[in-house]
Amino acid sequence: MHEHREQLVFGVVLAVLGLLIWFKFDDAYVRMRVPGAGRFDQRVIEVPPEVLLAGPEHAVVGKRAHSLFEPPRELLPLDPLDLPEIPVPPLPVMRPTVAVAMAGSSARAYRIPAESLGALTLGASGGSVSSLDDEASLPDGFDTDNQEAEADEPDNSMRYDWVERIGSSSRVFGRILNDDPYGLSARLSEPIRFQQITTRTGRPLGMAFDLDRSVDVERFGLAQTFENQYHLESRSLGQGAGAVADRSDLALKMLAAADTEELALGFAEAEARLAHAASRLDPFTIRLLAATLHAARDLEGELLVYRDALDAGSMDAPLLADYAGLVLDLGLNARATELLDTAEGLSRVAAEVFYQRARLATLQGDHAAAVIAAGKAAGGHFSDPFRDRQGRQASLVLGRSLIAVGRLDDADREARRLLLTDPRDADALQLQGSVHAARSGWLDAADAFTAALLEKPADAGLLADMAVVNWRLGDGDEALRLLDQAADVDPLRAFGPLMAMGFVHEDAGDGQAARDLYDDALRLQPADPAGLYRLGRIERLDGDPEGAHRTLRQALRLGGPDVLLLSELGLCSLATANVIHAADYFAEALRLEPDNGLVLWLLGIAHLRQGDLLTAVERLEAATLVGSAGAHSALAVAHYRLGASQTALDHFDEVVRAFAGNDAHPMASYSREQADAIRDNLAKRQWIDTFGRSSLQRGWVERQWDGSPSLSHGLGKALGISGRMESPRDDERPGLSRTVVGSSFHSAELTAAALPGGDSRLGLVLTLKQVKGVMGQLPKGRLEIWLDEAGAIRIAALDNFETIVLPGDALPGLIVPQGATVRLGIERIDETPGAYGFSVDGRRVGPVVTLKALRDVSRNTLHLDVFGEAAPGRVCNVEVSRVRIVQSI
Repeated sequence: MHEHREQLVFGVVLAVLGLLIWFKFDDAYVRMRVPGAGRFDQRVIEVPPEVLLAGPEHAVVGKRAHSLFEPPRELLPLDPLDLPEIPVPPLPVMRPTVAVAMAGSSARAYRIPAESLGALTLGASGGSVSSLDDEASLPDGFDTDNQEAEADEPDNSMRYDWVERIGSSSRVFGRILNDDPYGLSARLSEPIRFQQITTRTGRPLGMAFDLDRSVDVERFGLAQTFENQYHLESRSLGQGAGAVADRSDLALKMLAAADTEELALGFAEAEARLAHAASRLDPFTIRLLAATLHAARDLEGELLVYRDALDAGSMDAPLLADYAGLVLDLGLNARATELLDTAEGLSRVAAEVFYQRARLATLQGDHAAAVIAAGKAAGGHFSDPFRDRQGRQASLVLGRSLIAVGRLDDADREARRLLLTDPRDADALQLQGSVHAARSGWLDAADAFTAALLEKPADAGLLADMAVVNWRLGDGDEALRLLDQAADVDPLRAFGPLMAMGFVHEDAGDGQAARDLYDDALRLQPADPAGLYRLGRIERLDGDPEGAHRTLRQALRLGGPDVLLLSELGLCSLATANVIHAADYFAEALRLEPDNGLVLWLLGIAHLRQGDLLTAVERLEAATLVGSAGAHSALAVAHYRLGASQTALDHFDEVVRAFAGNDAHPMASYSREQADAIRDNLAKRQWIDTFGRSSLQRGWVERQWDGSPSLSHGLGKALGISGRMESPRDDERPGLSRTVVGSSFHSAELTAAALPGGDSRLGLVLTLKQVKGVMGQLPKGRLEIWLDEAGAIRIAALDNFETIVLPGDALPGLIVPQGATVRLGIERIDETPGAYGFSVDGRRVGPVVTLKALRDVSRNTLHLDVFGEAAPGRVCNVEVSRVRIVQSI
């Protein structure tokens, strides 16, 4: 028996020894299976969006069905929503401008937001046109009762020829019917053929009769009409070279009267031809004849005069400059440049050369160069016979160029200087009106243009300018009437009025009428870049991006790069899914205007569609910094695709705030809808589906018993942990618990705040639990980071059930004020197996700790606990707003 007992004891000892050897072998085996540094099987790290904690609208009242920590519910990574395409922002539009010289200006002052179009209303007639002779069609401020003109009107009797008979002191009025009545005073023997009339009506009295001058006529005289006065003056000048100066003066006098006298232009041409015939090589007479033919719109005759002069060897700088001006009017810029270069070689001080160079620069859109050239011309010396007129014209070009470059005060001074010498100068008044229009002073501009139209009621440019002002004042019908009148006054130069009419219809929402008018305008000037830009833009808006792209490319070839033009081309490329070309167009536009927030916005959208999220974020953030609030919508999409859902929500909310009061705006509605969709997605995907959305957080939103804190929610925004602590059991520690697979765990973060009114501590705990003998499951490895009642950050670490690695000391220098939100994190350090670190607000704090228990967790489950608590008898008041878990996939 004793022998069997010894065998039994020996067997037990042998079994215990074998068991110990097995445990030792197993531990060594585990250590061998731990992957070394750099060999950890970690594929792609998926960073889910930050998850807002949310619960049902009403907590379930009653006894809790499960323990707070059972069953475990793992926080799932979110699948990104398939957000719809971001709406592209509407581009500003180049509005019709006043002053022909500024029509091609790309100054930002002439851009208006696309959102401001479409509110204009037209009458039932669509802006039917009536004549300006009709008082109803005249702009406000026109005085149709010209009393001054009536007061200056001469007596009717002076409008007729007269004869005073011998022996009578009264005159008989009528018409002298002799051939060449102007020479009758020299032909004494010729009788006077006379037709008597009544001065009241101008009707004849009886038959015409002959008067013998030696028997019947004491004196006679011709009517004081413009025609008779001219002929009498012309006959007195004589013939030949000696009369050149006098005839030139008379021609200039007739040119000055051409605006009011119908026959004056013909008389001016006749005198200019006589002067030119007497001195064919004189540049003065050549320029005079060319100017009269230009006023008569005899283009062929004007060209012939210049060509004959050049063939005859008359090389004069002012003459060549005038010829260059005519060539500019014909659109031959290269030939004009050649002539101006030749003229400048003849004289470097001729003001006419600088004046025409300023015009050339204006037509080319180089207004800065036009300012320089026009300044030299205005301060230079012009040659006769147009010294004063061309000097004022140079000042006008200077003023318009100053407006185009934004120097409005200088342009205003130029206009005032011109008006000091002639307060009724229509061109100076037009310049002053243009200054007011550039400052958006539409009422002052209307006054100036009205005064100018009183002097030139049939001036097409003034009518068009006044029409633009009426459009800006909201009177679309009046604008259309004036534009139609402007087109009728000068049909050959009706391009500008037709384009402006199209824009007025576009503002009234009639895109088809606008497109037809743009087509009509381009028939007059098929190669005009501004017209092609407007037509291409409306083609894009009509849903024809390919046709619009062809039209806009033609405008780009003819007129060169412009920010709005390049942006339109980029939008056409986006519409046809040609994202690479779109990005190129937007990048070129950004080169022209590096601070243009809209172009930055569009370029960001292009990068976003290319999938280049980081570059897109860079461009879009720059756009928001320069004031493009709508760019937050695209920035939100970029951040959401990068996994930062809360940042995306913040940007969407920023757009909604920016368009407050304009909820129908496409950017506001898009941002609101996507923000709602993301929040809904976060709520639906936050917890494991087995609990369903209707019972979301059922384990922790129910009220507790025995005085334990209650877990409530902040209307879908945060989780509140509040109440007076008694003596809760371990499984009643208020908070959240989730399990994560050890092999895939990477990091965890808690965002929470200890609110005023409590003595709260809150924290994050990562635990590996295993069975230890008869004591059951205990923490074998544990990492803790928490905020204590005093606001200090503490960290602790436990290894192999009982080895205290970190005792829970406070980290020096880290104090969180009560009520402030803090972000606490625990992360795995992959370089060393079992190494973990702590973070506060995204920054590493404290030492990196290595736990033997956590060297190999590939087969284990880790418990992640979020807690908010207080000492027994104290009040807990914690708000948990976010929990984020990063896992490998």
